[in-house]
Amino acid sequence: MSRQGKTAFLVLDNNLHTTGGADVSLVWSFDTYADWATDFNTKTAYEKQFGEGSWERMIDEWMDIIVDYNSYIRTSIR
Repeated sequence: MSRQGKTAFLVLDNNLHTTGGADVSLVWSFDTYADWATDFNTKTAYEKQFGEGSWERMIDEWMDIIVDYNSYIRTSIR
């Protein structure tokens, strides 16, 4: 998913559940909002590893277990 080693997709898992706290965090890095329009072939790579149709099954399962979510856009000062 990397474009010249400058972008990343991270999944952070909190092993200790806390009421009202995040259990999982998904983090995408990007330099510009236009980066979000780039197709990094994530679905293709996922299905190559886990088999045809696995992406849709994963999305369906994800939607079944999500109770609520928050989204934030943060900046990093380098």
